[in-house]
Amino acid sequence: GGKQDQYAAAFGGFNFMEFHQNDIVIVNPLKIKGWIVDELESSMVLYYTGRSRSSAAIISEQQKNTSSGNAVAIEAMHRIRQSSTDMKLALLKGDMAEFGRILGQAWEDKKKMAGAITNPVIQEAFDTAMAAGAVAGKVSGAGGGGFIMLMVPPTRKMAVVRALEALPGQGGP
Repeated sequence: GGKQDQYAAAFGGFNFMEFHQNDIVIVNPLKIKGWIVDELESSMVLYYTGRSRSSAAIISEQQKNTSSGNAVAIEAMHRIRQSSTDMKLALLKGDMAEFGRILGQAWEDKKKMAGAITNPVIQEAFDTAMAAGAVAGKVSGAGGGGFIMLMVPPTRKMAVVRALEALPGQGGP
């Protein structure tokens, strides 16, 4: 972990990145059709929780859980890895419903990696967004605070934004 942000910034656009042993990284640019990009953009809400977090502590707990043989964390890690391939395929096909389903499952798996990935502030934002019409979401980075990317049907987008405005963080289409 920790390398993907630099590669995303350096390459930009839609990429499928593979991280292998010995610092070998393969970046595969994805040719996403314009209508799919438009659909994805119209289905996203980014919400800032208003909280920062110690990503190093969360990543350390994840590493400890996987290296110590924690079966729940290891299985979650394997499912998250598979979800990246599944999300790529859903995105290439323009299947936003499947993309959202996978995103939601990946979030559930991520929470099993370490206890500090979620907290009451994050859970309240998720509960609020889902009640207003969001279908899935995921905290960016290590979790524990920062930004939540939410998948929302375009017809429910403003309802989700208005609901989140009642919370201490900041959101927008």
